[in-house]
This record gives sequence, structure tokens and C-alpha cells, in this order.
Amino acid sequence: MMRVCVGSTSPSKIEAAKLGFSRFFDLVDVFSADVSSGVADQPVGFDAMMKGAQNRARAAFKDCTYSVGIEAGFHLIDDVAFNGALVAVYDGKTFHFGTGPWFELPISIVDDIILKKTEVGHYIDSLMAAHESKKKTGVIALLTQNKVTRSEINSYAVMMAIVPFINTRLYEKS
Repeated sequence: MMRVCVGSTSPSKIEAAKLGFSRFFDLVDVFSADVSSGVADQPVGFDAMMKGAQNRARAAFKDCTYSVGIEAGFHLIDDVAFNGALVAVYDGKTFHFGTGPWFELPISIVDDIILKKTEVGHYIDSLMAAHESKKKTGVIALLTQNKVTRSEINSYAVMMAIVPFINTRLYEKS
């Protein structure tokens, strides 16, 4: 049986790893480790998210076949703030990365989030009278009236990070 350790105790991140790995492998045991991302609680920019995902995956690699780091954050392009996640999957030697769907955040709240140094999830929770949405269905569920969940979109990022591991010959470094 394949063992996969997720570098987070967030139920939505654990579920995303289960959904992602189960698309490619039959017998998967997914468990979690409480590890630090080593980046800000609210990462801004692709680089910070990639570093956080990689740090989580590296720290979680214990007694497993693969470890997974999922780091959510937002990335600014001109006047548009995109929210999404970057995933690192690690086999003890090599990291591979994936992203899933990104969605636009209301720009009106982004300045407040940056100024108050708070997380998107906490800020949206206060606006929409929710509690710990980031550990459950996520901001995307609040914005889509529960039509799309955080686990669902993050599972696609996990799947994309698995692709190089199932196509090793194509991804070999020369």
C-alpha cells in the first residue's frame, strides 16, 4: 500500500490529497503531519507559495512513499488578485509541482487583507459570517454557494504534481 503524508492537519488539504492520489493509484493510505510552511500565513505571490509547498512536503516526508505540501495564497497581476494553491509532491529525492484552478478575489478586499496582514479565509469568514472555512469547504465554497469546494480544486493541483511521477522518463533531467 502506498503511504502519503500531507504536510498539514487541515481536513480540506488531506481530502484533496486523497482525491488526487486515488485518481492514479488504487491502494493509498493518506495521513497528516503538523508542519510549518516557513512562509507568511498569507503567502502573496507564486514564489512564496512554491516555497511554502516545498517546505511542507520536505518536512512531512517520514514513513511514506510520497509527501504533499499544499500552499494556498494569492497572486497579483495588474489589478487582479487570483486565489489558488500550489502543490509540491516529494518522493524523498525529487519535488514536482502542480497548480489547480485559480479564481479572482474581489479586489476591494485584497488591500484590506494586505494592510491587516490577515489570511483570505479569515477575512472572508468575517464578511460572510462563516467559521474556519479554510479548513472546511474554503473561500471558493462561500463564493460559489457551495457549488465548488477547496478540496475539489486543490485535488487538481495534487493530480498535476503527480503527473511527472507517472511519466518519469519524460521528466528526467539530463
